[in-house]
Amino acid sequence: MSTRTRSALDLVGAADPNHRSAQADEAIATPAAVIAIFEPMHLTWFRRELPSFAGRVASLPRLARDLPAGAIDTLGERVASLDLSSHEFEPWEEVVDPAGGQLPEFEQAAQQIHRLTRALIDRLDRRDSASS
Repeated sequence: MSTRTRSALDLVGAADPNHRSAQADEAIATPAAVIAIFEPMHLTWFRRELPSFAGRVASLPRLARDLPAGAIDTLGERVASLDLSSHEFEPWEEVVDPAGGQLPEFEQAAQQIHRLTRALIDRLDRRDSASS
């Protein structure tokens, strides 16, 4: 992890000094009910390299906006309702990687990811009024 990434994550309280990146593979993807991605090339990669998981892959913005909220269905059923295997990645879904940018671009990306993650957590935690 770059120092700019680490600093930006510190800003939103999400720093992990032990983080090590890893290439997604079947062992990593198998237990996941949903896999959040940031860029269209991530979706292309999953559909090419791990096609059996394509129905679980969606952009973080799409999940934060469209994942059905509720306590009745399992997360797997809620993800399946999005029909992710055939959806097209739209421009509004991309979380831009600040790779070559300066610290402010990293901080902006971290804040965007933090907001989207909080929105997704809210959808995961929300209970249907009928089940309350």
